[in-house]
Amino acid sequence: MRWFLGARAIKLWELFLIEDVKAIYSQDVPGCTDALACNFNADATIDDGSCYSCVDVTFNLDMSSVLEYTSSDQPYLAGGTFFGAPGNAEYALDYNEAASIDGALIFSKTISMKENTSFDYTYTSDGNGNWSTKEGIAGQDCAVDPWNDRNIVTTTNDTIVNACFANCTDNEFCPAFDIVDLTFSVNMADQETNPAGVYLAGGSFGGNPGYLMEDPDGDDVWTITLPATIDANITYKFVNGPIDANWGGAWEEVPADCGVGDFNDRSYTVPAVSTVLDTVCFSSCENCIEDYPVDVVFNVDMSGVTGFDGSEAPYVFGSFNEWDPTSNTVALADTDGDNIYTGTLTGLMYADSVTVLFGYGSNFETVPAICGVADPELGLYVRELPLTDADGESVLILDPLAYGGCPPAGPSVHLRVDVSSVVANWPDEVSLCVVGSFNNWGNACFAPMTDEDGDNIYEAMIDNLTPGTNYEFKFLANEGWGDPITESGAPIGSACDFNPGDEYGNYGFTATETLVDLGVYGWNECNTLSNDVENTILPTEFSSKAYPNPFNPYVNIAYELPSAENVRIDIVNLLGQNVKTLVNKMQAPGSYTFKWNGKDANGISLNSGMYFAVINRESGRNILKITYLK
Repeated sequence: MRWFLGARAIKLWELFLIEDVKAIYSQDVPGCTDALACNFNADATIDDGSCYSCVDVTFNLDMSSVLEYTSSDQPYLAGGTFFGAPGNAEYALDYNEAASIDGALIFSKTISMKENTSFDYTYTSDGNGNWSTKEGIAGQDCAVDPWNDRNIVTTTNDTIVNACFANCTDNEFCPAFDIVDLTFSVNMADQETNPAGVYLAGGSFGGNPGYLMEDPDGDDVWTITLPATIDANITYKFVNGPIDANWGGAWEEVPADCGVGDFNDRSYTVPAVSTVLDTVCFSSCENCIEDYPVDVVFNVDMSGVTGFDGSEAPYVFGSFNEWDPTSNTVALADTDGDNIYTGTLTGLMYADSVTVLFGYGSNFETVPAICGVADPELGLYVRELPLTDADGESVLILDPLAYGGCPPAGPSVHLRVDVSSVVANWPDEVSLCVVGSFNNWGNACFAPMTDEDGDNIYEAMIDNLTPGTNYEFKFLANEGWGDPITESGAPIGSACDFNPGDEYGNYGFTATETLVDLGVYGWNECNTLSNDVENTILPTEFSSKAYPNPFNPYVNIAYELPSAENVRIDIVNLLGQNVKTLVNKMQAPGSYTFKWNGKDANGISLNSGMYFAVINRESGRNILKITYLK
């Protein structure tokens, strides 16, 4: 009986405590109440012990190293947890006319910063919030991991930092650079050149939209001459057309043999004299190969093809014979009885664009969308001949491939996502694609996805991957970042959260020497290796849970939302004080998971003990008791 009364007393205490949380929730504001402290919070009602002292750090930045930069331009401090993303007006550096002497172009800003503390920071040449104009100091001795930022450790004294944009100096402005002219040249013969022209950008020549090159004689060899500093190690890329504010554009894919760094840029060490660099082919280490005749040898595996008995020999037809399957086709023969039929197409040129299909009798193959090219006139997916793979050879022998199948896969990935749970909330016109680290998250959309059979499962094939490399990605509809209806990633902390140590919720995989098939992902769900994915069933009632509980270092706040509502999740301490808000926005019906790391809104780790996750929504409130153990 005494045990029963004790348990009952505990339950009554918990009920009273929860009611108490409801009654006094958010009445007090914790913070620094010392008016002399650097981080004094005038709104705080309870001192939380976070007060600290500051020193003044004066940043003097010389922008004379940036081509065509003027005193009317506006550089910014950014980076790290202190300065954050570029464009914050509080961290804009102002032109310092008094210090701008002897060719220097100085911009200054004095910032009050916590004493005896390490800060990572960087400079950007303008306030573009997507980091596209960040200085490039990778490989220099002042660059620190993981983002090639600078670092400062404050003391108890005020400090002056002198720097040269994109250059590591010993607390000095830019040196008197010895400048020479470099002429860059790119051959676009293998590309359909953008009407807006070809640009040089990235690396040492960052900024949007880059530098427009010239083609005065119309031969599709584009050139530009730019000044460069002697002995500097410059990096750059060519772009087929301009790049946008998000670094999106038709960047060349520089081969690993001549690419360097995280972005696989081209590189060059500037000599002591003005130089004309060798012309290179777009996306190649060498100049383009002059057009020449190429014979193509086809090999098609007819094993297991329904209806094929060998009585009618396979053939190749396509754009080379105006898609006529009755004449001028390429006959294929199986001379050794292995069911692989072979034939040769002649009369092609290296620079030709040719598409084909295999057929037999009155039948012809259906090519999967993931490895085919859409031909709008035929209303079919067709095969594109990789003539440039001949690479100077007179005969191109294609590897055997299955009739109606895709070519043998190298390092690649097959991605599929079931959109059944969200398609009803999409507009009539939707563009679905993959975004990710395949191109350093540089483009709003990297690989388009298609739903050829209308089953609401979209797919894409991504190739030219590097074996052993980890890749992260998400699915995106109509470039709709930040909305669970249009952005699909891994539930935080789930089995498919590729990097559970961050808060991005990216899917991911490790590339191999061949094709990686990740199965089918549900929208904002994990993947299954079956094609038979049932449509996601929306929850019929609200439910919530916290796991693991007790927790250290993370707890997941998960809930099922049956209808669209504005949802707010607050972490509240035993005094009813709001220590952090995890989310506060309109959410569609579905399953959600948010992660809390035991820190308050200022990033300060809290004490061990009991807290509450308060889930407020229009239809009600739920409170989860969670315990933080250090």
